[in-house]
Amino acid sequence: MTKWLIALICSAGLLVVGGCGDFGGKLSDEGETSASASGAGLRLDVRSEPGGAAVMEENIIRLTVQDESGNPVETITIEAYLVMPGMFCGRIPAETREVAPGQYELLAVPVMPGKWQAEIAVCSDGNSLTTAYAFKAV
Repeated sequence: MTKWLIALICSAGLLVVGGCGDFGGKLSDEGETSASASGAGLRLDVRSEPGGAAVMEENIIRLTVQDESGNPVETITIEAYLVMPGMFCGRIPAETREVAPGQYELLAVPVMPGKWQAEIAVCSDGNSLTTAYAFKAV
């Protein structure tokens, strides 16, 4: 229910403001289907289904978190938000859940079609890693 309320508030805000101007951004029409980031003793692999995310529906973005040796990292904190680059639409919190050791799902609900970005921050034992994962909502 909370996700739908956030989506409704953001959509209503767009109507009141009269839309948001796009100031650019780099993303192919197909969007990205995988990306990686590493640093601070952590490696984060991100992937989603090709073809874009569905607007106003829960979409799953899969996260794999490993240490320098390739072992799954289980004791972590993940914060994730959805944003539209170059738009004034705020940051929509995204829920994450562990599905297996070192394997997580980010539940993304984009509120309108277009280019989106999941801002992901992973913290484990004082180490942290942040990345932005671009995708398209259709």
